[in-house]
Amino acid sequence: MSCNDKCCGDVLNHYMGGVENLAKLSPSIQSFFKFVSDAETSSKLDAKTKELIYVAIAITKQCQGCINLHVKKLAEAGATKEEMVSLLNLCVVMGGGPALMHSGEALKAFEEFASK
Repeated sequence: MSCNDKCCGDVLNHYMGGVENLAKLSPSIQSFFKFVSDAETSSKLDAKTKELIYVAIAITKQCQGCINLHVKKLAEAGATKEEMVSLLNLCVVMGGGPALMHSGEALKAFEEFASK
């Protein structure tokens, strides 16, 4: 499911709903979420830097739900469109054609989330 099918916020909600349902049923997933929270809390990186890294990894791993989640958080962390485009260029350098396709989706998501 891509942002071309729906608005990016709807796509994000679709993915997060499934993840939240799984977490309710799986102590292992709950433990993973605690690990993520602990790792983020103890990080010496600022929020924008962390989200830039998360977006780059999400694009090169081709995870649309991850892209939407972290692009939203990146916009909330105050990233500019110019920073986003610079990041997307680097993703395409490392990820080639597949990263290019996901970069277009990520830019659309950034534009949507940054406008809110």
